[in-house]
Amino acid sequence: MTDLELIDLLTNDDSSARCASLLILGLRFNNPESPVTMSPFLYQPCYPKGVTLPKGLLEKTVSLAKTDDDVHVRLVAVMALGMFKFRTNTTPILTALLDDPTCIIRIRAAQGLIDFSDDYHEPISDTVISTLISCLDSTNPPDDVWQAEESLGDLGARAKQSLPFLVKLKHSKSPEVREYASEAIRKIKKELKRQKN
Repeated sequence: MTDLELIDLLTNDDSSARCASLLILGLRFNNPESPVTMSPFLYQPCYPKGVTLPKGLLEKTVSLAKTDDDVHVRLVAVMALGMFKFRTNTTPILTALLDDPTCIIRIRAAQGLIDFSDDYHEPISDTVISTLISCLDSTNPPDDVWQAEESLGDLGARAKQSLPFLVKLKHSKSPEVREYASEAIRKIKKELKRQKN
């Protein structure tokens, strides 16, 4: 399918069509030096450097990330925005999504910004860390909480202010939440100790 045909599918009534289109477009416009292969059946070659996003693609993707009725479409849209970073500055868009009312969208936006720090050497703002800490609330679904814990652990010493919240989660009813809390604490403390030496 052409890019324009895929962009047209972003308004399709079928949410699986919207998801698939976003995923393929994200893969096509990703950084060609770090291609992503989801499976042998979904390989999409990346466009070379210099190829820009088609008109309307960014706007439609932002709209889906913010307002689609299906959270799966929203999640794939956030992922696509991360992949589009190679072609255009999506940092402000993901930063705005840190205020989204849906916890998992905030987590994915924070994870995207963390990836930008690694791939594009952008600083990680305190807002990213405070957003992940806000997702540690035990009223959130356990699957959301452990993903926030994992991201905080991966940040190491930069996430030291999350330690009191993580310690509380070591007593969660969810085994996954307890496990990821302990692992995040271990990673953060290990890096803090290394920095002291």
